[in-house]
Amino acid sequence: MTTPIAEMPDSNFLENAVRKIARNPGASRKLALKRVSRARTKNPSASEMEVKAKAAKFIVRDHAARSAVAGGATGMLGAVPGVGTAAAVTAGTATDIVLYMKANVDMCSALVYVFNPDMPEDDAFRLAMMLAAYGSLEKQGASYLGGRGAKLATDAGVRILRRQLRGSALVAVKQAFKRVGIVFTRKAVEKAIPFGVGAVIGSGVNFGMTTYVGRQARKWLELDAEISWMGASAAPHCYKGGNRMPRQNPGEPYYRVDSPEALQILQADPDGAVVVDVRRDDEWVTGHAAGAIHINVDDLPGRMDEVPEDKKVLFICAAGVRSGLACELAAAMGYDAELLYNVDDGTPAWIAAGNPTSYGAEP
Repeated sequence: MTTPIAEMPDSNFLENAVRKIARNPGASRKLALKRVSRARTKNPSASEMEVKAKAAKFIVRDHAARSAVAGGATGMLGAVPGVGTAAAVTAGTATDIVLYMKANVDMCSALVYVFNPDMPEDDAFRLAMMLAAYGSLEKQGASYLGGRGAKLATDAGVRILRRQLRGSALVAVKQAFKRVGIVFTRKAVEKAIPFGVGAVIGSGVNFGMTTYVGRQARKWLELDAEISWMGASAAPHCYKGGNRMPRQNPGEPYYRVDSPEALQILQADPDGAVVVDVRRDDEWVTGHAAGAIHINVDDLPGRMDEVPEDKKVLFICAAGVRSGLACELAAAMGYDAELLYNVDDGTPAWIAAGNPTSYGAEP
């Protein structure tokens, strides 16, 4: 019978056990680079971010499938790599939960290297531990990010984890894993999952949980990369006072504008310009440019008929990366580059500037 983590005298048991059996960071980096290389070979015309996204999705599917196979781990020692080792490390206690967290840490470690191949091993492993723990807590409805309950794949989530990585990373990992141990007690698991503790690693349940954690980790890493990209690239385009005139960078089939300039374009020609927000649904409902069309960038190829070809199209996201990809896609599909604009300071800047904003599902 599996013993809940909270009943164990050592509150760091789960963290220590996972550290002992988790995949070596070097192996995770090798796996990540291999998947990125394969994705690039199969999709030669894709952008670098698109290639990384495809590699990340494969890694999530692969680890979720492995985690599902590990269902009932205590009853199938040796059938899955690491199961026997986990049982030995845990002395027959909490093997299910340890195996679940190992699968998620291994997955997140590979995802980190997909987006940050040169990150030092210690930093990459700590980030993977955080993403795995916070994602698991969020899935169980016990979000604990930064002690504030912030969602992982949000601007706030990126800021909180960045601060923790720069400062008290070890403490943050310990607290997060301790919290996971408490949440995954027999009572909590039986309440959230009708199959009981033994089904924490049950095939269907665990596949869904690991898939959720992987998707949130991938979104966090994409958003982190997007914010980092803006921090590195926005400064050269800024003019005194923070406003910019529309401009085209070499090789970009669209114009770059900031939120004030975008509003000027809309006000100057309200019938000849439209905003297209390419963020996710959960981002859209928190605030968006009033009157905007909402099309997730992943869905854009199949919904381009909703984007007018005879108007100025102002694509917007959170920080300019996804909207830039949308501009490139539109140009590749025959849209006039003279009518394509990337609002590259993003929706947060749009809202902060006091521009017309709607909330919830309405345009």
